Amino acid sequence: MRVGDQRGRERLTGQRPEELDQVFLFLGGDLLFEHQSTVDSLMSFRLLRYEIRIRERWLRDNPGAHRLPAILPVVLHHSVDGWTGSTSFEDLLDGRPPRRLVGSGA
Repeated sequence: MRVGDQRGRERLTGQRPEELDQVFLFLGGDLLFEHQSTVDSLMSFRLLRYEIRIRERWLRDNPGAHRLPAILPVVLHHSVDGWTGSTSFEDLLDGRPPRRLVGSGA
């Protein structure tokens, strides 16, 4: 499935196309393909958000499911300087404990 039109991108990512900075998403089985011409220091977080939305939609379409589909995120970046941002979500965490715990209350 290719999500290349504006409505498709908005539906998949929850963002209006102008907020996506010319993001092109391709879904082929379990592949999430992101084309990026500039470095985004929070790219791994953005990919995580996409993965969550994809799985939320999948669960909506498969209400009896007890397992989630695997998704392999791939970023294709091209620039003279190369990718200088983090390649790991864990690198984005500052390591300090939260000031307060946020939970479901269960």
